[in-house]
Formats: sequence, structure tokens, C-alpha cells
Amino acid sequence: MHKICRPAFQRYTDEHTYQAYTSRTFDHCTAIFRCTGDYPAMTGKQLKDLFEQIYTGQGCEGCGSHGFYSGKCEVTLNYCSHCVDSGDPGIVLIDEKLVE
Repeated sequence: MHKICRPAFQRYTDEHTYQAYTSRTFDHCTAIFRCTGDYPAMTGKQLKDLFEQIYTGQGCEGCGSHGFYSGKCEVTLNYCSHCVDSGDPGIVLIDEKLVE
């Protein structure tokens, strides 16, 4: 499944700051960012690096989770059916046009 999940977390926008529960989907995989309590502000680039730890740091080849901030936050790659993006859309304005 790793070929499906990597594109899911690559859909986070590098320069955008995410502050709440957010998921990005691709095919049958969802890439979820969540925390308990206060949500830290993290850029899409920071989240992508954390998602990558599921594969490189933990040796997973499909689904898995990576905890951080003393276990209060995690990024998770998981199988899903009929998935949709949720949470912070990561919308930015470029030349006054709305871009997702």
C-alpha cells in the first residue's frame, strides 16, 4: 500500500500551516494529522517529514502511525473506503485566485 499512501500525504501543502485535525486522501489511503488538547501549528512540509518516518524510521510498508510531542500528536496512514479530505483545506491565494 505504500505506493498509494505516499501520494496521500504529499497532498499537504508545504508552506501552509495546519493547526487542527486534518486528513488528505488518495485512492484508498488517508493521511491523518491529529493531536489531543491544543493543536500545534505545523507546516505541510513538517507533516510530510513526519509521515515519511512511518516508512523510513519504523520500517512500515503500508499503514502505520508516528507519534510525537510526547505522544500527544500523531500522523497516521490508513486504508479507507469512500475517503474524502477533511479539516483544514490548505487553501492559498495565488494572484487573487483561489487554489487548493
